[in-house]
Amino acid sequence: MESSLDSLTYLNQNLEGFSGIIKLRCEDFLVHEIDKTGKILSLDSFELPLSSAERIAQQQKELAEKPFIVEESMTSFQQSCQLDKVSYDNLNEWVTSLFTNPGSETKSEITLEPIEDKTKRTSVHQAVRNFLPFFGTDSVQGGVIRVFLSGKGKHFISKQTKTEITPQKRTSPSRDEGSDEEPKPSETAASFSRRKRPRSSKLRKAWKENKMNDPNRDSYRDTRGIPREEGEYVHCVLYKQNMDTLSAVDMIRRVLRCNSKCFNFAGTKDRVACTSQKLCLSHLNRKQIMSINNISPFLKVGNFSYSKDLIKLGDLSGNHFTLVIRDIPLSATHIGTNLQLIQQNGFVNYFGSQRFGTGQIRTHEIGRMMLKKNFEGAVKLIMGFHQSDSPEIRAAKTAFIENGAIHPLKDVLSRNDRIGHAILNGLEAFGEKNYSNALSALPRNRRSLYMHAYQSYLFNIAVSFRLTINNTNVIVGDLVMPHSPIPAETRERHVGLHVVSEEDVNENRFSLNDVVIPIVGASSILPQNEVGEMLTKVMTEEGTLDALQGQGDKDALYNLDGDYRHIIHVPGNMTWEIVPYSSDEQVFTQTDLNKMDPSPTEEKNGAATQQSPPTKLACILNFSLKTSGYATMLLREAMRNELEQPTDKMEQSEESLNEDKSENES
Repeated sequence: MESSLDSLTYLNQNLEGFSGIIKLRCEDFLVHEIDKTGKILSLDSFELPLSSAERIAQQQKELAEKPFIVEESMTSFQQSCQLDKVSYDNLNEWVTSLFTNPGSETKSEITLEPIEDKTKRTSVHQAVRNFLPFFGTDSVQGGVIRVFLSGKGKHFISKQTKTEITPQKRTSPSRDEGSDEEPKPSETAASFSRRKRPRSSKLRKAWKENKMNDPNRDSYRDTRGIPREEGEYVHCVLYKQNMDTLSAVDMIRRVLRCNSKCFNFAGTKDRVACTSQKLCLSHLNRKQIMSINNISPFLKVGNFSYSKDLIKLGDLSGNHFTLVIRDIPLSATHIGTNLQLIQQNGFVNYFGSQRFGTGQIRTHEIGRMMLKKNFEGAVKLIMGFHQSDSPEIRAAKTAFIENGAIHPLKDVLSRNDRIGHAILNGLEAFGEKNYSNALSALPRNRRSLYMHAYQSYLFNIAVSFRLTINNTNVIVGDLVMPHSPIPAETRERHVGLHVVSEEDVNENRFSLNDVVIPIVGASSILPQNEVGEMLTKVMTEEGTLDALQGQGDKDALYNLDGDYRHIIHVPGNMTWEIVPYSSDEQVFTQTDLNKMDPSPTEEKNGAATQQSPPTKLACILNFSLKTSGYATMLLREAMRNELEQPTDKMEQSEESLNEDKSENES
């Protein structure tokens, strides 16, 4: 069986290809993350949200700056809490008298009729804060609510009526077990917890216990600047240009001098692109958060919101792409036909070249060595040659591969080669021949990447083999996961998974869009036909069958669970526009930053005045893909060209890390 990654096929046969260039400009490749609710994320605001306390303060300030109309406020108050008629009439009369006769002696407080329901009492307290913020409230014995005129209220009424008022002195009510208002902090044992930390060890122990047992400690304003009552995380949209997600987060971390655990995201995004995605911040104060936008003109955060939920890898439903294919010949009049077929039928859902790296040594070859437990071979592949290596580095790598010489290579290896230095440091620490532990010095996600790449390699060759058998219909033994539910009694043990029978084929129960190929692992089953036989043969020949289909490895890192992936991906919301143009400086898209601060000098949306007749075409393409889809595979299907590899580094696109989590941890 040929193991080359170049033997990929097409779904829509007999299409005429066309040439073109992608990513000529950074603005030619826009990626917007789609969250779990289906919302396409974009950056359009830099304002931090207000906490509940700040919103109330802002409402009070706005209320103080405009004339207060008693009737309107009392009507809104009553609609909000539905107070009983007697209490409302008494309260309305008292509030009205404060504003109509401000100079006369007026009671400084009033008690409402008892309310047994605590939820109802809470709504009354809240309504007073919202519509009568210059009054204070508390609860006394028997479910009675007391409304009193606060010091700010006196100032407010004096300002509104331009008359100084002298209300009667207010007396504090007695409290007992019937009160649902919390006592003042000074009356609680926990108040000791908010004093300065004592020097005495005995007092310090009591101070710590009181602090931990304080029931209100989570409601205090977090000293890190994020109000805990709003949620301990801040969600925002991260916009970046010409940098990948990991580099952007690392840049923020270094400038703010904080731990990388302060940042979480749902997936990584392309480097050569303008991308917008959700970022989760924690343990940062407001000053730090706002200073992020001063780090770089190509790195911004905004659309802030408080949340109690932590964002994890895979917490997205896909990505929306806006791509520009430039330098298409004027004679390519069949572009629309190609795109229309892809819109209807989809494209082959291969893993893209980003999954395998683009250097001389592919990541799946390293993964194969690791699964075979040939750790020496894996290390030497990782430390293999790259096209950018200088003669000095090549000589040092040759000495390492042949003789295991560590120090000569370490002396000349670039400091940016973190993977290489991690391997060499591991060999120094654990022994020159201890290749297994040297690999453990790599970040866990990097080690997983190699083995997941091998799983992806098996998927690609299985899909190509399956489509050479029949590229239009299902065949007996196929595995299907239909989008519509199937009877429970016909399912296998995997939810939604079904093995196609001869009866299914005769009755046309499934289409090619329902067919899945396994991401081979311990819990996945193989197709019950020639495809399964082919996969078994390949894994046997390459020595990986036991690792992938056996009982599982004791080391959790090498115990790959497996999953399933559809062989056809149909893009959503796909539209396109063909635009004639002549100048490569012409801009056809608007980034999020452009929309917020448009530059009058830039030529947008193909509206530039042509200095000469159009000499070529540009295709502006919009579409959405689920987390398992690669935009480069859609372009490959449309253009019928193998896309040029952008770099010699083993970089992953926006989809690949999403799949590392969603496909292999399910």
